Amino acid sequence: MVSNLDGLITDNCPAVWAHSRPPSNMLGIAEDLTNEVQQALEDDRQGRHGDRNEELQGLAQEFFRWLPRVGTQGYNEKTAYGPIQAVFIYVAHFVQHRFQRPRVEAKSYCLILPFDQTNFVMHGADDATRPDIAICSRPIDTVVEHQPNACYQDTFLIVEVKRADHFGGVVDQLGRYDLHLLRNQCDVRYPIGLTICGTVARAVIFANDRVWVSNGANIADFDGRGVLIRQLVDWSLCLPSRLGLDTSVMRRIMPTPPAVRLAAQQAARRIARQRPPATPAVRQAAHYAERQAELPTIVYRLKVKDSVYYSTRCQRIPDSLIGTRTRYICASKDINSVDNPTHLIVDYWSLDGHNEAVAIRHLRHWFGERIGLYPRIPTLVSSVQVNQLISGGRHVRDDTESAFGELTRAEGLGDDWLATQGRIHRRMVLEYPGQPISEAADQLSVVVAIGQAMAMAQALNRDHGIVHGDIRTDNIVYRIEDGMVRGTLLGLGNCIDSRTGAQHAHQLADAQPPSEQAIHVIENPRGNYTSRDYLESLLSHVCSLGTFGINWEQRAEFVAGPRLPILDWSKGTAADIADIKRVHLSEPTYFYDDILAYMRDGPLRNLASDMYRTLFRHPGTFGVKRIHNMLLAEMEDGDMAAALRALPEINNRRDPLALLYNAETIAAASTNTHHTITQNSNEAFAAQHAGAGAGA
Repeated sequence: MVSNLDGLITDNCPAVWAHSRPPSNMLGIAEDLTNEVQQALEDDRQGRHGDRNEELQGLAQEFFRWLPRVGTQGYNEKTAYGPIQAVFIYVAHFVQHRFQRPRVEAKSYCLILPFDQTNFVMHGADDATRPDIAICSRPIDTVVEHQPNACYQDTFLIVEVKRADHFGGVVDQLGRYDLHLLRNQCDVRYPIGLTICGTVARAVIFANDRVWVSNGANIADFDGRGVLIRQLVDWSLCLPSRLGLDTSVMRRIMPTPPAVRLAAQQAARRIARQRPPATPAVRQAAHYAERQAELPTIVYRLKVKDSVYYSTRCQRIPDSLIGTRTRYICASKDINSVDNPTHLIVDYWSLDGHNEAVAIRHLRHWFGERIGLYPRIPTLVSSVQVNQLISGGRHVRDDTESAFGELTRAEGLGDDWLATQGRIHRRMVLEYPGQPISEAADQLSVVVAIGQAMAMAQALNRDHGIVHGDIRTDNIVYRIEDGMVRGTLLGLGNCIDSRTGAQHAHQLADAQPPSEQAIHVIENPRGNYTSRDYLESLLSHVCSLGTFGINWEQRAEFVAGPRLPILDWSKGTAADIADIKRVHLSEPTYFYDDILAYMRDGPLRNLASDMYRTLFRHPGTFGVKRIHNMLLAEMEDGDMAAALRALPEINNRRDPLALLYNAETIAAASTNTHHTITQNSNEAFAAQHAGAGAGA
């Protein structure tokens, strides 16, 4: 995973420490509490324990015994985990003592406590990264101690620790962990974090287009400890909207049904007894599934206009901390039916004037009642700008100005930057268009869904000069209707009008990590893009699906060999990735030996081969006819292939994709005889698809 934060980090920004200040009526309490904790910690350092109990004295001694060891020979950063956790617990004791007094209304405040595990692969990650210290938020009456069952779904922030004050790279690493927070929690608007390099602490805020890093606070000094303590107190007393949380989304904790927990445990035992032994990846996946079954289920309640929706998961998660941060949230109006979604909520941060809901309305208006393409344009239910609850019970529009205006002005960016780079938090509801192709059971369904999505993209480009700006596998969904695969292309808010040049290039470039971008897009992140660039991007996705697997089961069973060149597409800087992709794509020999040879046999491998020939070996004949011929060849049924090839539109048009798999369009453009042939072909394909599904 490439966090792609080059040139976006603003460090030494003192305003970051003050970003999470509590409401004005709590500022005095926060300051008094900070002074109390700071002085108590200093007294414990000098042996003046007063009436503090032995637990607090032990926490303070653990912290001060660690400080002299920092930077010494043989010092290891793991030595810092316990002492840093001790500071969190020390502060939490004082916060709880202050707000458990009867005269204080404490329901809005929380304790910031560490999990008991450190430096481990946390549940909810899709990689092997190991955060140093995970911190959670708990009600004020929680027992102050290390918390069990660490997972990204329940994590408030990550603390990244380094042996010495070498700041370079630590924010990039923290960003990899915080991206998991954004992916696992539907109510996180922007993640925050903390770094401790040597004895220097820094707070970090990941905004959509910039990473704000505070100036360093040396916790070996009295004043530096005061800065860190004040930050922990502020996080305990601050409003959720200032912690990067979405106040328009509510959490509801539901216990996992005993039957689900038992099934996960039995599955884990079966895998443990499997002979021959299961691969490490499969065993790890089973362990994660068993742990997940032990955790309570978090149901999110989202209100869009007058309707309330419930969800437990995201269908598409952001690929980067930078950009729109688009999430597709599977939802249902019935809390008891969240596992069978009826709607898809698209949550994203758009540039001002860039509204995906408006784009969908325009597309449906342009295409009118055209049979074929129109049904595959998502049906819009509603769309809103998200508001956040702030102090005094007031609501404000959630945008860059309200969330980060103080930081941008403190760094001298001013109103001009906000006017051109500011984003608006939007949310729209679609009728559920289908599941992502990453959940498909067989490669044939994936290939057909890709073909139909490309048909939609090419029709947009041919008929209206619209270039889809974000063709990727996450934006291709499908459903089975009457035994047929029906693919749909989402992400229409990134469309570019090639006739007027209206586009948001920097938003498009940030939509995907470099490993999934075309070489031209990687090297020209602010340039003008064509549909060829996005088909090249799609080729990267097809290669990834064909190599690692199309669904969870296949990816869990995948074991990388000692040499897997496609992994180099995710290593190094953007320039490094562009260079290695150019090597792999420059000559057929390199592509076939380094990429295609490692893909699984099947339709995806054939599709990748034909896309490569179309895009790189025959650039003068740009189009997708070669790809379409391959797709036809995959359907071995002679009647269907003959019927489609017999249509004059297939042979006479340079771009026949809009007719390829759509029976209704073929029928509308052809004679009744063609309609009869196509109907029979549909039945033949349905039978083949059923057979492929059974074989899978």
